[in-house]
Order: sequence, then C-alpha cells, then structure tokens
Amino acid sequence: ALGWGLARAAWRKAYAYEGCVAAIDWAFATHPGWTEIIHSIHPDNRASQALAQRLGSVCRGSCKLPAPHEDSPNEKWVQTREQWRSRT
Repeated sequence: ALGWGLARAAWRKAYAYEGCVAAIDWAFATHPGWTEIIHSIHPDNRASQALAQRLGSVCRGSCKLPAPHEDSPNEKWVQTREQWRSRT
C-alpha cells in the first residue's frame, strides 16, 4: 500500500500526476503478480477523482479502509495492469 499527500503549495503543478505515474510504473514493474492498482478516495475529493480518471481508473463504488479509518467514507477507484499498459 502507498499513501501520500501534497502540501497546498504544491497543488495544481502536476506533481500528483507525475508522482502517480512513477509510482504505478514502479509498482507494476517490481510486483509482477499485481493485477490492479486501487486508489481509495474520499467521495468529496473531486480533485483526486479527476486525477484517478486521468490516470485511467474507474470508480467501483464505496469501500472501507482499515482501522483507525474504518468509519471514513471512501470510494474504490481501480485500473488493471492491462488498462495501465494500454493508456494513451
């Protein structure tokens, strides 16, 4: 699992996109058994949802996080290895 955030001063500078691309490339290259990437995104976080869509992810509904965040609302955004490789 990977978790990350950006300081407000770094918002809207494409760092999140570049970081995600590098992280997903690394994850699939170093973990050949991984078949998908999952992004857990709060339902009100429109910027992260837009980023997930830009990366090629699709929302598959709500999901639960492990403790101590099990009561926090989250959506499961998913993309497969094949979807990642075929993106343009």
